[in-house]
Amino acid sequence: MTLARRKNEPTVDAINLALGVFLFLAPWIFAFSSDAARQNAWYMGTLIAFVAFTEIGDFAEWAEWVNLTIGAWVMGSAWTLGFYAQTTAMRVHLIVGFVVVVSTTVDLYLVHRSRPQDASTHQRFSNRIE
Repeated sequence: MTLARRKNEPTVDAINLALGVFLFLAPWIFAFSSDAARQNAWYMGTLIAFVAFTEIGDFAEWAEWVNLTIGAWVMGSAWTLGFYAQTTAMRVHLIVGFVVVVSTTVDLYLVHRSRPQDASTHQRFSNRIE
């Protein structure tokens, strides 16, 4: 479903794009010692950045849901993949995943909150209450 573009949309996409690039570069910046942490950062960083980049041109609700899912995975991946003992890699994944989830959730909330109500549906509902 395509919705009208909002003012804050490019900002959220730019944040997610930057987070994806940062997550991709994090294994080199912080010298991750875990292969699982490195590979997860590379793959998930690439996916987050790609989805955000594809959405910069035109809003697509499916892309928000994909990034929300990826962000949730990134948050929990340290425990799922077993690199929670490497504190730096765990913290990077947790923080990046959290920010992606929060920014995407806020964006989805604003989309669904700003949808115009169907007057006929509202009228039918209020008639049932009376």
